[in-house]
This record gives sequence, C-alpha cells and structure tokens, in this order.
Amino acid sequence: IRYQPRSRGLGDVYKRQLLDLLEPRVESSRLIDSVITNGERWWSRRCEVCCTDEGMACDPASPAAVAAIVQGATALESRDQMLELIAGPPLVEQPALLARLIETSDLVSQLDPADRPRRMQHLVADVLGTRLHVDEAIELVALAAEVPARDAAWESMDLENAEHHLELWRQVLDHAPRSHAVPVLCLAASAAWLSGNGALMGCCLERGLGIDPDHSMLQLLAQVHQRSLAPTLWQRMKQSWSGR
Repeated sequence: IRYQPRSRGLGDVYKRQLLDLLEPRVESSRLIDSVITNGERWWSRRCEVCCTDEGMACDPASPAAVAAIVQGATALESRDQMLELIAGPPLVEQPALLARLIETSDLVSQLDPADRPRRMQHLVADVLGTRLHVDEAIELVALAAEVPARDAAWESMDLENAEHHLELWRQVLDHAPRSHAVPVLCLAASAAWLSGNGALMGCCLERGLGIDPDHSMLQLLAQVHQRSLAPTLWQRMKQSWSGR
C-alpha cells in the first residue's frame, strides 16, 4: 500500500514510480494486491475487474478492515494458495463430474419446486461441519443452480456458522465443473465475508466474475467487498437480496 495524504502533494506519477520499485522486491506469489490511497479513495494496481478510474471510496467508519485482521481465518502464505482452495476440480476430472451432475440435476428437477429449498436446508444441516462425500457435493452443486434453493443455503448463514459454511462450499467447489461453479462461488464468497476472510472472498469473486461477469449476485457481493462493509450488516442486507 502506498498512502498519500492530500497535504503532501506528490503526484500520481511519483507514487506509481515508487510502487514500480517496491513491487518487484516482493515475491509475485505472495503479492495479493498493490494499492494507492489518498485517505478518501483507493485504487488497486492489480484489479482488472472491479476498480474504476475514479477509484473506490474509503469508509473511515467501517470496522471491516480491523475485523478482517482480528477475526479472520488463519492467513495462508500466498495468494496462489487461496486461489487453489477455490480453483475447482482438475480439467481431466470435469467430464465425469459433469455427467454425474446432469443425472443428479434431473433428479432435482423432479422435485416439486417448493421442495428444492427444503432439500437444500436439510442437506446443508446434515453435512455442515463434516467431510463431504462426492455424492453430497454433487447434489449441493445441482441444488445451488436453482435460485430459491441457493438462497435457502445463503439465508442459513450467520456470523456463528460462517466458517463451517466456508469449508462446506469450498469442499463443494472441489466437485463443481466450471459450467456450474458460479452459484457455489457466490455461497463461498458470502461465507468468506461473514467469517472475516476478505482475501478469500476476493478470490471467489475474481474467479466467479471471470466465468460470468454479468452475474447479479456476484456483482452485489463485489460491491460489499469493494466497500469493506461489516459482516454485522448481514441480517439487514439478506432480506433485500434474495432472488438475485
């Protein structure tokens, strides 16, 4: 981070030249981001998805930055390790997983629409905090593709169970073909935010937006991430977000 108070008066060219000198001294796999801020707005030098020429507004009243440090999950050694956590299955495994997913999705489609969210709720309650079997993971991928069922899982998250949800949806991603990964990435990003893991949330959003940049739920979560909104706002926010 290069912090430049307004009173110092050094130009953007100087700040970028300074970071040009500093960034190569950090191992690339360990450099998560490089940011310029003037105390009121900030600009990422690495983000190609979310940032604009106007930058993002800093919120001095938000406790999110402190909460991410104090309450966040154990830090990984590099950004690459975080990306590996949500990278999904190897390409060579995806055709077989997709075939199983198609079969499971057919079974899900035979359920009454009102039963699909209930099935999601029951399955999540049964497996939360456990090691998933591949059949359970594939069913969760199929259910997450249905917006009401996805929202049922989403609405079951809270500050107390967020870390369990994060591990659950991270495991599900291990069995989600790329074509079906976005809803699962939304759930993983939400759980990462609620558990104070902003860095992993950013990785989920980066991968998801790379697959579907117009996905409405991803865009909403990207706004949460950009504004460093506090997870304590969750109860109010989720009432207006369902169905996105």
